[in-house]
Amino acid sequence: MSVLALAPDDTVRACTTRAHELGMEVLVDLLAAGTERFDKLLTDFSGSSHLVWATHIGKDQQKRHSVGHALDQMAAKAKGHRLALAGGLVQTDVAALTQSYPDLRVIVGSAITKAVDPTATAAAFRQLLTNEPPTAQSLSEVTP
Repeated sequence: MSVLALAPDDTVRACTTRAHELGMEVLVDLLAAGTERFDKLLTDFSGSSHLVWATHIGKDQQKRHSVGHALDQMAAKAKGHRLALAGGLVQTDVAALTQSYPDLRVIVGSAITKAVDPTATAAAFRQLLTNEPPTAQSLSEVTP
């Protein structure tokens, strides 16, 4: 499940509790949260092993902010926590970032949804993250 970091603390706490009960993870989406809010959440939820902190660079910010720089800033604060990244990711970004962050979770949107062959593109992203051969059929391989 996911929860916005800007949600009230009670909401974040309820998501964390429920994720723990179900043996799941909760992704805390830091879109527009700011440093002060992230610092508070890290302090308040530092013992929650099932949280994944996600830097999310919005469309309007993608031209000004490097995905790698944003991730480095978050990682410096969230040592020992699982990390995720969303916002404008392409295959070259994922390939480069997973060298420094091998357990990185990525949320990829338009690079897949706007691709000529979304299935093959998703399989290529998966291969970058898992080093497994692609298993999904390309749309060009599917017979009508």
